[in-house]
Amino acid sequence: MGVVPPYQEPEAKVAALEKSATENERCINMHCDDLEQYSRHDNIRFQGIKDNLKENTNDLSEVIEKLKIDIKPSDTCSGRRLHTKPLQIIVKFVHNMKAQIMHIRRLLR
Repeated sequence: MGVVPPYQEPEAKVAALEKSATENERCINMHCDDLEQYSRHDNIRFQGIKDNLKENTNDLSEVIEKLKIDIKPSDTCSGRRLHTKPLQIIVKFVHNMKAQIMHIRRLLR
């Protein structure tokens, strides 16, 4: 009963390989999701900042004035405007700046 006829061996191998490929694909997708979440870890989305044609989204002077925190240009990696309603800017910070900003934000409420 445990013996597979020779003409069915390739079909069994193909089925096993397809199952393995499906499991590998699922595992890879999970790792990609984890990496995407990790890459967004230091991002903060700011709302209500007026649109300016000559703006530098890395320059957050308007937000800095409200937060009363010292943010240098070297504390940000990148920034860009999201064309959504309400107007938003998303900024990627370095290291633990996000934690400091979020702590101060809680104090402003």
